[in-house]
Amino acid sequence: MPVYLPARSTPNCLPPEPMPVKLWQRCCHFPMFDQRPSINADNHAMHRSGGGHVFLRSRQPPPPGDGHRSAEGRMITIADIKSSPRVVEDLDWPFDFSLPRADDDSDWIHLKPETPFTVIAGDGTGGVFLAYGSGDVEVLPVLHGTSEGQAGKVASNLTEWLPILMAIPYWRDLLKFSGGGDLDEMRKTATFMEKEYAEDFGDLPEARQRIMDVLPIPTLDDPIKVLHDNVHGTDCVLVAEDGYEYESLFNRFKPSDNRNWR
Repeated sequence: MPVYLPARSTPNCLPPEPMPVKLWQRCCHFPMFDQRPSINADNHAMHRSGGGHVFLRSRQPPPPGDGHRSAEGRMITIADIKSSPRVVEDLDWPFDFSLPRADDDSDWIHLKPETPFTVIAGDGTGGVFLAYGSGDVEVLPVLHGTSEGQAGKVASNLTEWLPILMAIPYWRDLLKFSGGGDLDEMRKTATFMEKEYAEDFGDLPEARQRIMDVLPIPTLDDPIKVLHDNVHGTDCVLVAEDGYEYESLFNRFKPSDNRNWR
């Protein structure tokens, strides 16, 4: 089982077992982020969930049942993102959702059951984001495969994924310290991660605001629960070239396992 590394430490690049060698060799870089909402006072209000976490809530939310569409009532497309080079750059860093990395080699990716997919982005660790299923890319669910052998659905579509990314850019840590997929543990982890990111990554709010000024990104009252429910709803398995079946994105670590958070 891999050992958690504090945010400021250098990762140990020895692969956990079992692990497809080609997958591990793709990269060994763990990006970190800040997580302080940048508020446009004219359009958004602060909302604090029952777990004490602050999220953005639109003063004029989209109609019920339309939660996967933007505030303008339409799906956000890859073309929308690519229309702004600065947005592409900001999503690449500090949000670690890199559209240019979608062009990397993806021949090693297979889904079980066999399902068509399109790689829409990559990340700095060698992981990938896939839109899978039949239909237009923007309406398909989004699956994330890590460089450490985990995979799972993270959003119902691109328009739902972007507000998750904006609100909880440390979503990977929420999954890692989820106690096997426990929502309460994820909320506890968010409390610690908010503090760490606020201290170390002060440039993220400006990047977030630039993105939201260009794209009609909807807001979610509880992005942690949306992420939690999506991962629990994973309906396919990512399989590497050597037949290795990826494990769940949920790790069994809990916040109490991190000595820096005690």
